[in-house]
Amino acid sequence: MTTREQLHAAIDRLDPAQLDELHGLVQQLLHKQPATPPLSISEKLQRIQIEGPVDLSTNFERYMGEDAVPVLRKEREEKS
Repeated sequence: MTTREQLHAAIDRLDPAQLDELHGLVQQLLHKQPATPPLSISEKLQRIQIEGPVDLSTNFERYMGEDAVPVLRKEREEKS
């Protein structure tokens, strides 16, 4: 028996006062649901903004500082 069928069976056993109370609870539940569906992962990623210079992707070693450059070169050599 599906959840929907179980709910229908339980509703059929309620008296009128309980039905009114249930109706109020259902209305509250419907109003709590977000109006828009939740964002997907790709939509969340599209909203990420990085602050930095325009040429950051081409000159990132220069912006990282001299201490970072040898480490980056060593990591690049190890991957090769």
